[in-house]
Amino acid sequence: MSSVPDQWHGYSFLESPQTRKAISVSALSWLVWDSILLCRREYESIWKRENSVVKAVYIFSKYVGLVAQTMNTIWTFDLLSREYLTPRLCRKWFGSQIGVIILLHAALQIILMLRVYALYDCKKPVGLFLLSLGIGEIASISFSSVYIVRGFHFHSTCLNANTPPAVVALIVVMAVVQIIVWGMTLFKQVDIPTRTRLLEVVGRDGAVACSVFVAIFATAVPYTFYVHTLTHSMFAIYMTLVIILTSRIILNMQGLRPLETQPAEIRSGGISLWCLDTTFDTINDGLDNISLEDISASEDTDTPPITPTTDSSEPRTM
Repeated sequence: MSSVPDQWHGYSFLESPQTRKAISVSALSWLVWDSILLCRREYESIWKRENSVVKAVYIFSKYVGLVAQTMNTIWTFDLLSREYLTPRLCRKWFGSQIGVIILLHAALQIILMLRVYALYDCKKPVGLFLLSLGIGEIASISFSSVYIVRGFHFHSTCLNANTPPAVVALIVVMAVVQIIVWGMTLFKQVDIPTRTRLLEVVGRDGAVACSVFVAIFATAVPYTFYVHTLTHSMFAIYMTLVIILTSRIILNMQGLRPLETQPAEIRSGGISLWCLDTTFDTINDGLDNISLEDISASEDTDTPPITPTTDSSEPRTM
């Protein structure tokens, strides 16, 4: 007997149970392979460091996300192997995936916004603005998701027969927030003419994150409204992308961290040695009263910048 119900014959290739299973396995395999590739960098930049907020965010995003993606793949094979799925069960399945995605997206936004906060010297108005922006986004996503899940009409293989209008509002909010965060990063790059490794890494990784979000939204929305409604496969793809983005952004920033044995004057002597942990650990102290403008101004003087005499690992590209 065919695994696709009679009423769904003729639907697109992407909506067949076999394809949906394959997409889930591919997304999980990609995540596992990326984790293997980053093992050494993770050990050096995360596990050998002292406990901090950045370490907690990394572990949560990486390993909670990995467990969630694994469970989602198992459920995909189990549920799509059944002859009939009730709308109630489908709604719980979709709701659990959306809940995990909200948490992982929040972790990524914490990293992106705290980097921008550091670029603006931990100024209180900027911090309050970013905090309000982040809380507003997560609240909007959570509120909209409830109506989205309730508005779904599922069929026997958990294919969604409609796309609630709240999906558009949700995507618009997420896109606007990403553009604002990236815009603030770009403005700081223009405002500080001196090119440093910090600005290069922040600018590059921020551009990649923004581009990924825009590409997903630009692809998913037209397909959902003008071709067929997307299945849960989009959740598996999005979850993997968010986990990989978060882990690689953190590791790239941690790669800027100088060795603990280096003198304090070397660690604070140039913006290129700034690291994400410094932002978290001294966030209430204003980054030890070191401002980006002061550092940039000092680099324009005739005094040569202080450079480390020991080897430090360069952050790798994403």
